[in-house]
Amino acid sequence: MRRIPPLLTMMLLTLIVASARAAEPTGIETRRATVRVLAEQARYWSARNRVDIATANWKRVLQLDPSNAEALLALGRASGPSAQPVGGALAPATGSTPKVLKKKAAGVTVRPVPAKPLASNPAPATQPGGGEPADPATPRDSIGALLAQGFVALDAKDTEGAMMAFEAALESEPSSSDALGGLGIVRMRQSRFGEARELLARADGLATDQRWQAALRDASFWELAAPAGEGLATGDPAAAAEGYARALLIDPGNAFATAQLAEAEAQIERARVAAETPTDSDLAGPVFGESGPQKAAAPSEQAYALAPGFRRREGENGLGRLREWSSALTVPLGGNASGWSLTVSPVRLEAGRLATDAGTRDRFGAGPLLRNATPLSSQTEDGVGLSLAWRDANWSADVGTTPVGFRYADVSAGLRVQGSSNGMSYAVQLSRRPVTESLLSFAGTRDPRNGREWGGVMATGGRVEVSRDFGGWGLYAYGGGSLVDGHNVAGNSRLEAGTGAYRQLLDEADARITTGLGISSFGYDRNLGQYTFGHGGYFSPQAFLTVGVPIDWGQRVGALAWRVQAFGGVQRFRAEATPFFPDDPAMQAAAAGLGDASYASSRSTGPGYNLSLVADYALSPQLSVGGYFFTDNATDFRQQGGGFYLRLDPEGRGVPDFRQLQILRMPYPVR
Repeated sequence: MRRIPPLLTMMLLTLIVASARAAEPTGIETRRATVRVLAEQARYWSARNRVDIATANWKRVLQLDPSNAEALLALGRASGPSAQPVGGALAPATGSTPKVLKKKAAGVTVRPVPAKPLASNPAPATQPGGGEPADPATPRDSIGALLAQGFVALDAKDTEGAMMAFEAALESEPSSSDALGGLGIVRMRQSRFGEARELLARADGLATDQRWQAALRDASFWELAAPAGEGLATGDPAAAAEGYARALLIDPGNAFATAQLAEAEAQIERARVAAETPTDSDLAGPVFGESGPQKAAAPSEQAYALAPGFRRREGENGLGRLREWSSALTVPLGGNASGWSLTVSPVRLEAGRLATDAGTRDRFGAGPLLRNATPLSSQTEDGVGLSLAWRDANWSADVGTTPVGFRYADVSAGLRVQGSSNGMSYAVQLSRRPVTESLLSFAGTRDPRNGREWGGVMATGGRVEVSRDFGGWGLYAYGGGSLVDGHNVAGNSRLEAGTGAYRQLLDEADARITTGLGISSFGYDRNLGQYTFGHGGYFSPQAFLTVGVPIDWGQRVGALAWRVQAFGGVQRFRAEATPFFPDDPAMQAAAAGLGDASYASSRSTGPGYNLSLVADYALSPQLSVGGYFFTDNATDFRQQGGGFYLRLDPEGRGVPDFRQLQILRMPYPVR
């Protein structure tokens, strides 16, 4: 066989190498395309909870691209608690041995780490890519063996062995970039990210290439991301959001940090919404509106609203009977985002005509003192209420009047401060509100037999609420008191307290169901629930207790959102005997001369309930229509009400959060 000339041989080899190099990009592109397809498949199956198929695809990705961060992160998640560092953040995706060091380690005989490494001769450690030491027995070769042992241990996930090897190498050569970098990766595996960053920064400064820069970036990333994860776990989403935002400045494309930042921001938003929504302690009220004026406030999103409504309270004509027609018009001031709004509400009240029998007339106005005087006419009152309100996430305040045009008009005002931290929520409120239980208490009335007027009762006081959420369930308590007075009405005082527990049966973005057990009580110093002079016409037992189960169900389906709140249980009250004229001894003595001049005491135990429903349908992002209904009872009264509203939001925020749905009306308690 003829020999190929050396020159021709060189030419052929050159052509072969050139062809191989020309073909390499095509092979790389093919591999990259395969990686992309496998990653897409892995994401697809992961979204469908087929972790087994997703894991298999991620492993195939790593076969083609061993440093693929997304695959490493996904497999770290799938590996369970062992992949979780301190703080709850996922283990770093990087931290593997740089490829050039893997090759070096593979060519060195691994020796056990000496108990006392040779440190007398601080010769430089073997640098990857550099020459091998001439004598295998020199300290330099010992350091090389320690480095090799450390990197092999890292690849075998023997963190303890790797740490011992790198620490031994550093005792021999403190300026070894490979020992510093290897120990930095060990610290990352141990979730000691601050130490890892310092070690890798020193390694990067000493290295002659960029092999440690990726690991340094990841250590810096996780030094911020790990405490941010701890913030999420401990209920501090603001700190978590700040940490993840800073981490994303280091690695802007990190999918994990992006998702966690979104979760932190969602928690902040949920906390804001919860702060603007009546707390779960509102479920404890024995009747609708028991927890005060915050239930009657409009949603925090300022918008134009028109809300006509009707309320019916059962009772005797001319005494406890009440029919109320109202229409509230709310206008935001200074733009939707200012928090200011003005509400104007015309109100009409009717109590009906008092019966003509003596027994009924004895219980109104001058009572038995004018038993045979002129028959009484039907009682009606008309007025227009005004309210200027301001609110944000943690503060709300309003000032206005009870309806001007009523027999008595007074100042109505309130201030509420609320907030939450680490699962603990609180609210403090001060208010002066009308007592709306009857025409007498709300507007005041007149006895035409002698022209004397009385009524227009106001309650001035405060209330404190606290609750603690434990993740899906919680405890709450509240307490408060008020002074109750009116025009020509005897003074009174009221104390209230309640406690209970709640549990979230469902808590999703578009639905929430909460239930629990509630105990609520209140009591007045005096029984002033009648309609003769000095009485206020409002339910005022000396002791009232109710125990029951509250339910709060809110949901959104497409353009429709609704919220149902209900309470059912057992209630018991005691009302003491009270004189006909509690604030006028002369009239009381005259009445006593005509016979029995006091109302008998009463006690009762029976079922108690309240129910409210609010629904909102978005006709467009700017315009929505809604309706509401409520009913409740005590042993001596029952009432129902309902209405509808139109709401115009120029900013077009669409369907409101169902947690914010409340009856749009004046800030007067319904009870």
